[in-house]
Amino acid sequence: MLQEGALLPLRPPHSAPDDMYSQLAYLVLLVVVLCVIQSYRNRRSCASKFHDLPLPPGPDPLPLIGNLHQIPLHGAELTYANWSKTYGDVIHLRMLDRHILVLNSYQAAKDLIEKRAIYSSRPRLVMAGELMAWSKNLVFIEYGERWRTYRRALHPYMQKHAVQKYQPIQTKSVSIFLQSLLDAPKRFSANIKLKGNREIMATVYGFDVASVANKYLARMEESLHCVESAVVPGAFLVDVFPKLIHIPSWFPGGGFKRTAAKWRRINEDSITLPFEVVKEQVRAGISAPSIISGMLESGEFEDDIIKWVCGSIYAAGSDTTTETLRVFFLAMTLHPEIVQRAQQELDRVIGTERLPTMEDRPSLPYIECIMKEVMRWAPVGPLAIPHSTTEEDEYKGYRIPAGTTVLMNMWAIGQDERIYEDSSRFWPERLDVAKAAGKDTLDPSTWVWGLGRRACPGRHWAESALFLTMASVLATFDISKARDDFGNVIEPDRTMLRGLVSRAAPFKCSIKPRSQAAISLITNSAFFE
Repeated sequence: MLQEGALLPLRPPHSAPDDMYSQLAYLVLLVVVLCVIQSYRNRRSCASKFHDLPLPPGPDPLPLIGNLHQIPLHGAELTYANWSKTYGDVIHLRMLDRHILVLNSYQAAKDLIEKRAIYSSRPRLVMAGELMAWSKNLVFIEYGERWRTYRRALHPYMQKHAVQKYQPIQTKSVSIFLQSLLDAPKRFSANIKLKGNREIMATVYGFDVASVANKYLARMEESLHCVESAVVPGAFLVDVFPKLIHIPSWFPGGGFKRTAAKWRRINEDSITLPFEVVKEQVRAGISAPSIISGMLESGEFEDDIIKWVCGSIYAAGSDTTTETLRVFFLAMTLHPEIVQRAQQELDRVIGTERLPTMEDRPSLPYIECIMKEVMRWAPVGPLAIPHSTTEEDEYKGYRIPAGTTVLMNMWAIGQDERIYEDSSRFWPERLDVAKAAGKDTLDPSTWVWGLGRRACPGRHWAESALFLTMASVLATFDISKARDDFGNVIEPDRTMLRGLVSRAAPFKCSIKPRSQAAISLITNSAFFE
């Protein structure tokens, strides 16, 4: 029996590109042989202080290909969570000569990713990273000096107290979004996307984005689409057989190089073009306040560092906030009783004569619980961004080879019944109920943004945007299930589409202003005078 509010099984958002299937069989066979030879040499030449220890448990691999045939292209987090019932919270897989470690519990992720720096790098991405230049992006860059420079550059702008300076941008964006819900409630999903993009572009570049037709925004969205296609497991054979990188683009089977060259130009344009505009504005003394203008005026960092670290913010933050808010609307549609309780808190604390502000956040604990439950119930990064070990390691008597790809199963952590009772249920009260009972339930915000040195540097900015939006929407609108022309209730689609990012499938809902007073709050906003 499917519980009310539970999420349905997954379906893939799109199919993998056809390019990989054009590789010639003899070329693949040659590369496989070379990989086997190299793997054999590596095992013979590599001295290991943990060589006597076994690898962590996992499903039995086949000769040569390992567990390649068992790893699903989509919804792998569900498969890994099921495997944990047999093999435990730490699972080892092998794909050809590469090792994969899946962490299905918060404790394992904390022990390794949080506490050990050797888990802070990223695995090699040949297509997206090397050929498409995403290896310069903060999200995918390897752990090292350039990564540290990126984080040092961002710190003054994204630390907890610094993000308060962006509240006027977020407040204006929320006001525009509320007006869009009033004018076109059926377009709520598209306007959520525009809202998130508007906030990031204003924060990072100082641009006022009025529509998705903005040329810089369109280029960034195109770049994100390309990288999402590139990182689909098995989409390009060069990621499975890295030696293919050496074949020329004109050679049979070299079509991936032509694709990569095109996508690289899109990526580099999306980073460079808006940066050059702001740089010229700073020279002319007409730039709007932004992260890039602040970095340029400080003179502390080179242009190449500034443009890539700031370009990374859009890639990291756009889908994160957008998809979290779409899940929020889905959860509110399924649970009108939660909407009512939230509105009671809002009416009691701030009344009905003004909109919520960030200063109200400490006084709105139930809204805070809703935001955290949304992030736990359907984390937008179900397997996060993969980590990679830079050295060999040992954990609980098992050997973890250097260069192992490490996956933190966010979905499994959020659904862990040992931590979250009745975990499939959307239940914002769970944190307060546990606290009242003297139990220490894990706060989702401690893990959903990642752990360790690679935790999201923009998490405080993102939480501010999410809280202000959720509180403002609930203060002014009733959200419930839609009805058809005959008055029949339309059950919303609860399917989650998962690729690099988890997305709620399109669904219908009813969004209506709570009262005439709520309409006046929106239309009388200073931003619409």
